[in-house]
Amino acid sequence: MEHSFERRQTVPSGSVPILIVAIIVAMLDGYDIQIVAFIAPVLAGEWGIAKSALGGLFAAALVGMMLGSILQGPLSDRWGRRAVLAGSVLGFGSLNLVTASTDDLQSMMAARFVTGLFLGAAGPNLVAIATENAPPHLRNFWVTLTAAGFPVGGFLGGLISAPLIPAFGWRSVLVIGGLLPLLMLIAIFKVLPADRPATRPAESRERPSLFVVFSRPWVVTSVLMWICFAGVQLAINFFVAWVPTLLSSMGFALNVAILTGASINIGALAGGAILGRRADRLGPAPIVAFALSCGIAACLLIAFAATQGGWFPLIAVAIAGFFVAGGGLVLNALPATIYPEAMRGTGLGWSLGMARLGGVLGPLLGGLLVSQQLSEPVLFAVSAVPVAIAALAALLLLARRPAA
Repeated sequence: MEHSFERRQTVPSGSVPILIVAIIVAMLDGYDIQIVAFIAPVLAGEWGIAKSALGGLFAAALVGMMLGSILQGPLSDRWGRRAVLAGSVLGFGSLNLVTASTDDLQSMMAARFVTGLFLGAAGPNLVAIATENAPPHLRNFWVTLTAAGFPVGGFLGGLISAPLIPAFGWRSVLVIGGLLPLLMLIAIFKVLPADRPATRPAESRERPSLFVVFSRPWVVTSVLMWICFAGVQLAINFFVAWVPTLLSSMGFALNVAILTGASINIGALAGGAILGRRADRLGPAPIVAFALSCGIAACLLIAFAATQGGWFPLIAVAIAGFFVAGGGLVLNALPATIYPEAMRGTGLGWSLGMARLGGVLGPLLGGLLVSQQLSEPVLFAVSAVPVAIAALAALLLLARRPAA
């Protein structure tokens, strides 16, 4: 009891508002990332789009996010987290309003790509802000909590979209996704601390910041992390993008299909909270390896549940969310604790950039497989492959680095 009290006393009072703002911005980011998946079944009917063509729409923002994640690193290391985060929020909020005004697939894809550039710049800065302002004994947990904002936002997007789209149309959810980030700019400037200049480590001073993660002390560890990030996000984005559409094509009601797609976020939230606390004790690497190994079986469970009807797919997707997406939330803490502060923005940017690359491939591969007329359960089962590859990379990473 006394030990618990002492731990609570070590949390600076000013850190909690910073964490809250970071989580809320992450929720807005997560809402935006998943919003197209919720409106896709309606767009397919209204615009006469073939299901296989939706893969390009799903991937447009993800391509932008991949580039934004990588390019923001040197900017945030030079100009500061708060400045780049504020520009990111301003950008994706404004672009959502532009997207709501589009009337054809090509215009929406272009708007979503530009939106993705700003979305991609937000994630690494949020993780870095949480890392740099967290008490040392809660650092992994705080990073996981911040990253949990992304799936929470996605789930809330599903809850909002299910009743809002039938009542007010698909454009309404984009308008909400545009106005709320713009309002959040006030809190970003009021609560987040002013940025301080960082000194780059000696071994990286002669290299451009963008490429410092390729230097000898970091390259193998970085590549293994990138495989983890890419494999996890490929599977997650496949489910996020395709579950509502595939279940709708199997005869599930639209609201059931949307809520089932959103349930991965509830599983992710529970997994992130539980696994994140364990990561503070055991280190992120062993927790990620365990979670992804269990995630392989969870992906196969979705394939079986899809044949059973009712709410079984929702339960199975939530379980997959617990292990795959929840493990992915803990994975966010790994580069944040490995890279020194002066290159943290760049290191996180590359890691999340590789996650975005996997995220791009998820919807595109889904579209390719859909065009091959594979059954829906087979499509769900295939998602276990990237999770297995990510689990292997996590195990190799664990063997290279002691838990910390």
